Order: sequence, then C-alpha cells, then structure tokens
Amino acid sequence: MTACNASPRIQRSLVPMAPEKTYEINENGLTYGSDFYAESLEDSPDLVRVIGKNGVEGYVYSKDINLELNTLDEVLDYINSGQPEFIVPVYAEDGIEVLDTFEIITED
Repeated sequence: MTACNASPRIQRSLVPMAPEKTYEINENGLTYGSDFYAESLEDSPDLVRVIGKNGVEGYVYSKDINLELNTLDEVLDYINSGQPEFIVPVYAEDGIEVLDTFEIITED
C-alpha cells in the first residue's frame, strides 16, 4: 500500500468578507449607517439606514426598532398590547429632520 502525502486543494472563498465595522459620525455625534454586519445591538449604529414607507432612504434610531425589554412585566405588557403595527420616523443623517416613516407590521 502506498501513502499519499498530498495536501487537499484549498480555494479562496467566493463569499466576500464582512467589511470593517466603522460608521460615519454626524455633526451631533451619532453614528449612522447600515447594521447589516452588526453581530449584536451594541454593534449597531445609533441611526440605522432604512427605506421609508414612501421610498425615501434615511435613518431610524436603533433604540426605536430594537426595543429593550428588561423585565418580565415589560415583555408581557408589550405582548399584551396587541399592537399590529409599529411606526417610527425616518430621519436625515442628522437624526433631527424627519423625511418619512418606517413601518414594522406583525402578521397573525
């Protein structure tokens, strides 16, 4: 029996690597950009890029779309609110000027 000492053929992945997670900072000191590569809420920018209901590109506050529920009572209150849709303003990169609205709709 002969032994083969050949290494397997290794190719570079065709999947692009995640870019460095750096965000732009606006004149008010808020970070803004896409949170596509964010691995946690802490990695998200302050203002997350979205496309509003009327097709306008802008930003929503991360805290407005990533609700922080810390207690069981807060979770139960949110579940029992029965809110079928959640609407937040879409801002310009300054985080002040409102450009549109962004809707999150839950389906039964």
